Amino acid sequence: MSKNPAIPRLAYIRPKGTPAEDATIIVPLAYSRGEAAIALGVDIQTIDSLIASKALRASKIGRRILIRLRDIEAMLYQNVMI
Repeated sequence: MSKNPAIPRLAYIRPKGTPAEDATIIVPLAYSRGEAAIALGVDIQTIDSLIASKALRASKIGRRILIRLRDIEAMLYQNVMI
C-alpha cells in the first residue's frame, strides 16, 4: 500500500487465511482532484480548468470534490486525436 496520500490507492480485500493469489482488488470509483491529476499526469490547476470548462465532470460531497473514474475515461475517449 502506498505511503503517499496523494497517490491513488487500491483496496486489497483478502479474507483471513486465503492465499494472496485469491485477493480481490477494488478500484476506487472516484478520485480527488489531486489523485485525478496524478493519474492523468497533469497539474491540479489543469484539472480545475477542465472542470471549469465542463470538459470534465465533478461531484461535490461535503467539502470534497470528487471525479468519477467513468468521467475521466469519457473525457479521454472524447479527446482522442487519431
